Amino acid sequence: PFYVYETTKITAFAVSNGKHNSSSSSVTYTLLNGDASDFTVDETDTLIGYNGSAVSVSVPSFINGNRVAKVAQSAFGGNANVSSITFEESLATIGESAFVGCSNLTSVTAPGVTEIEDDAFKECENLAFVTSYELKNIGERAFYGCPLLTRVTNDKLESIGANAFENTVKFTSVSSSYLKEIGNEAFKNSGLTSLGIGSVTDIGDYA
Repeated sequence: PFYVYETTKITAFAVSNGKHNSSSSSVTYTLLNGDASDFTVDETDTLIGYNGSAVSVSVPSFINGNRVAKVAQSAFGGNANVSSITFEESLATIGESAFVGCSNLTSVTAPGVTEIEDDAFKECENLAFVTSYELKNIGERAFYGCPLLTRVTNDKLESIGANAFENTVKFTSVSSSYLKEIGNEAFKNSGLTSLGIGSVTDIGDYA
C-alpha cells in the first residue's frame, strides 16, 4: 500500500518492454487528509472538533499532518446531522461524552479502537451498531439509554463499566473469554439473554 495527500497528483500507465503502451490499469489509494477543514486535531493527536454537516462521515488517519488517535470529550456531542461515522485503524480511544446525545447516529465503525470512555454514546437514541475489532474496555454509562443498540463487537472485552448498557433493551449478547470485570448494574434494564465469559474476577452489584 501507499499513502497520498490532497496535494498529491498521481499518473499511472502501463509499460511493456520499456515502452508505454495503451493498456489501462486501476490504482487504489487512501486519501489521508480528506476535507481537513471539517476537523480540528490538536498536537496530542486528539480530534477535538467537527464542524461539517455531512450525514455520513469518514475520518481520515491524518489531518494536517496530525495522526487521529483519540476523539476528545464532547467532540461530536449533540450533533444531530451525523448518521454514520467511520474511523481508520489509527483511532484507539473514543473519549468521554464524545458522541453524547447524537440523536441521529445509527452506526459507528472504528476497527482499531481499544477503549470507549464514560458516557461516550450516552442517549444516542438511534444507535444500533458499533464495530471495533480490538475493543477491550467500555466505560461507565458508555451506551446508557441507547434503546436500539443491538450489536457492539465484544469478543476481546476485558472490562465493562457500571451502567454501561443500562436501558439498552435490544442489546442481547456479550461473549468474551478475556472479560475480567463487570461494573455495577452494567446491564440494568437491558435485553441481555446471553453472557459468555471467561475468568471474571469482579462482578458488581446487580450487574
